Order: sequence, then structure tokens, then C-alpha cells
Amino acid sequence: MLNSAYGDKVNDANKIAKAESGLAYLWTDSKVRLAARVGANVDFRVSDRVSLGLEVSANTLSDHYNSKKAGNPDWYFNALVGAKIALGKTHTTKTIPAPKPVEKIIERVIEKQIVPAPVETKKEVAAEEFRRDIFFTIGNPVIAQSQASKITEIVNYMKENPDAKITLTGYADKGIGSDAINDKVAARRAQTAYNALAAKGVAKSRMIKKSAGSRVQPYSENGMNRVTICIAK
Repeated sequence: MLNSAYGDKVNDANKIAKAESGLAYLWTDSKVRLAARVGANVDFRVSDRVSLGLEVSANTLSDHYNSKKAGNPDWYFNALVGAKIALGKTHTTKTIPAPKPVEKIIERVIEKQIVPAPVETKKEVAAEEFRRDIFFTIGNPVIAQSQASKITEIVNYMKENPDAKITLTGYADKGIGSDAINDKVAARRAQTAYNALAAKGVAKSRMIKKSAGSRVQPYSENGMNRVTICIAK
């Protein structure tokens, strides 16, 4: 009974206060209201590890926030002062310089053109033909004294030109004898010159002997066709 009486007295007091203040409930259930807040935060750095902070804020709420009708919005002001101390290792921002541009070196290789030296072409000079005619008298295959110097000249040429070879061709005049006889006479004349040169030291491997008989006449004068023509080259 005491609790009931006390409760009634409290309700009566609330009713009297409400009536005196003129505040009335606008709603009794849950509502969603918008609120606004404006503030500023400033930090003062004392050292690398210590900084002081000041924060000021203002909050405004709708008059309907607390379901009490007062005719003006509700304002709340806050001012906070604090200190911040950094413990342990501090982190500093290290500026890494940009890498220097790498100079690109371009090497130009200049190839030197080697011009080959001109090759000297040796012109083969045709060996000048060396000729001596050894004449004979009719019916005599022996070399006359007047023709002996020609044998000597041939020998000297063959010594000075070790690569040279000599061809000995015997002839006979067609005014005397038959072709068969003249072939033998011409062959003996070529053999006589062959033997004379061999006796003077000319190698037989460097000599060629032939008989043309009287079928070929190298001279227009008949008497000069009794000859052995010696051609070396």
C-alpha cells in the first residue's frame, strides 16, 4: 500500500510539472530524426613524438528529438583538448631521388673497306721463234765449214732457254731424184744436224727430227731447198 501511494504521488508531480512548463509530448512511439554536427580539429606538433590536439564541435537536434515541444532546436557544444605521444620507432617519410637518366651511348662501327691490291697479271710473252737454216751441197750430207757457226748459235740458244725445244726438218730439191730418194736424203740431213747438236750437249729429249723430202719446197730457188731448217721455241 505504501508503494502504491508513493507511485501516485510521483505521477501527480509529473502532471503538475508538465502543466507548469507548458511542454507537451509530440509523439510516444519511435521516430527517425536528422541531426547536424559542425566541428574543427587542430593538431599542434610539439616534437617528433608529442603533439597537442584541440577539437571543438557543435551539435544541433530537432525540437522533436526528445518528443518535447519547446519551439526551438536543441544545441550541444563540445570542446576537447588532448595530447598524443608516439611510442616506439617513429616513421619518417624518406624522399627517394629519381634515378638519373642513363646516357645511352651509341657506338657507330665504321667498317673500313679493304680494297684488294690490283693483281698484276703476268702477260705471257710468246717465245720468239729462233730459226737457223743449215744448207748442204748436192749429194753431201756433211755440214760445211761455212754452216758450223749456225750449230754453235743453236747450242747457245738452247743453253739460255732450258725450256725450249727444237724441231729439225730436212728437205731435198725436187729437181734431182725421185720422191723416195729425196725422202731418204732429207732424213739424212735432219739426222746430221741432230747428231751435231747432241755432240755439243743438247739433250736428245729436246730435239725432234723430221723429213719433208722434196714434196715441200720452202725456197723458190731450187738449189736452196737442200737444207735442214732448225726452229726452236
